[in-house]
Amino acid sequence: MDKKLPPYRTFLASDSEIRELLRDHRTIAVCGARAGSSDEVARALQTTRELGQRGYRVLLIGADAADAEHSPVANGLEEVDEPIGIVLVFPGAQELRALVETAAASGAGVIWFEVGVDAPHTAHRANRLGMTAVLGRSIIGEYEMHFPDDELGIDEA
Repeated sequence: MDKKLPPYRTFLASDSEIRELLRDHRTIAVCGARAGSSDEVARALQTTRELGQRGYRVLLIGADAADAEHSPVANGLEEVDEPIGIVLVFPGAQELRALVETAAASGAGVIWFEVGVDAPHTAHRANRLGMTAVLGRSIIGEYEMHFPDDELGIDEA
């Protein structure tokens, strides 16, 4: 039987924290990436302005990411040999609890469960492991809200 969780607000990132996370963490490991929306998001996060001031380093994690054109790919977080700021989890990512444990062990500061990933218990576990948890928010939507003058180009043809 699942234990009752504290209210989300006690363990999920606030709006001001999300702004700081997006500004301060520049390497994002994308888990559960598949052709389609997650691939679009990965490309949009990499897009740079004139002097490359905004581009994130995006690492695609998992066998389903193998078709990616421009991102380094690893089978799992444990294969990444560089610091990861944000672990971005899309629907379809497998074994969320193990993923959170590996992310914490790798030193990632943030676990971001994209819209469609309903994992409040796992988000709470991530928080207890010392990571900041974001649940049910679109990373692109949050970026556009907090940095409205910086176009990501996701809607360009």
